[in-house]
Amino acid sequence: MPVAAAILLIICNTECKTTVNSPKEVLFHVMKQAHKNNLKEAYQYVTPDLFNIMQNLRWESAIGVYNSKQKKKITEAVNGDTAYVSVFFENENNPVVFNFKKIDGNWKIDAPLEINDNSIALTDIIPYIEDGDIILSCEDDISSYYIRSLSSLDKRFSHSGIIYKKNGIISVIGAEGMEDKYNKKRSGVTEKPIEEYLRNKSNIGIYRANRNNRKAYSAKAMEYLGVPFDFKFTLDNEDELYCTQFIQVVLRETNTPVKLRLTYIKQEGKDIILPDSISSSDDFEEIRYVEKRGKIQ
Repeated sequence: MPVAAAILLIICNTECKTTVNSPKEVLFHVMKQAHKNNLKEAYQYVTPDLFNIMQNLRWESAIGVYNSKQKKKITEAVNGDTAYVSVFFENENNPVVFNFKKIDGNWKIDAPLEINDNSIALTDIIPYIEDGDIILSCEDDISSYYIRSLSSLDKRFSHSGIIYKKNGIISVIGAEGMEDKYNKKRSGVTEKPIEEYLRNKSNIGIYRANRNNRKAYSAKAMEYLGVPFDFKFTLDNEDELYCTQFIQVVLRETNTPVKLRLTYIKQEGKDIILPDSISSSDDFEEIRYVEKRGKIQ
């Protein structure tokens, strides 16, 4: 059985809809038409080349052996005119990800994204994140290297932010140092689309607090947009915030009983909250870790 028809047979028995307004509905509709061998209708939403690829995928290698008792999960993430639908089957660590683009107001299944050797693919991150997750990262630059060198328990990360996910739109809220965008300098607590945040990142870690109130983190984080960045990395002045200090403030203001570990930096003569206070803490679960060039650990 072709993979398209097989996926349809699993999903559409219970979840197909008559309208095709969202990417997930488009996917279900295309699968239904494939099951009926109605290629003319399916081609309104998917190119013939991609449809042929979907038909020729090996069922076992794509989503594993399925039976009606196994758990399935489907997630949809929309970012402007781009969307991703992830279908989880037997192995929830390896979803089948379908990419979409909105063309002339209609969602169409797009060709798979090519992974840039120097970047992290959206499809490696989006299926796993939830609202209120903590995202840790690093870049290949001197400042990032310096922050990582100060860490004693985990040297993978130099920066942190909070995932904000609403109506399928995903962004990252965090205290940014300084960047050059369109020849302008900006710093402070900002909100970035997930696509922009992932650019030039070397490592990405997704961490989830072991607390029931973690979904309050993003809403609280939004209240701090525009607060200047603290280039002095002090903890006694919250009129300015650096990235991990910002995380600690959000935890405190949402009544989360978690105190991020302080690290005394001799050359700075002060205590600083470093990203490894999150990644090495039992109060957070590592949901996903991804390195650039598609290497996942």
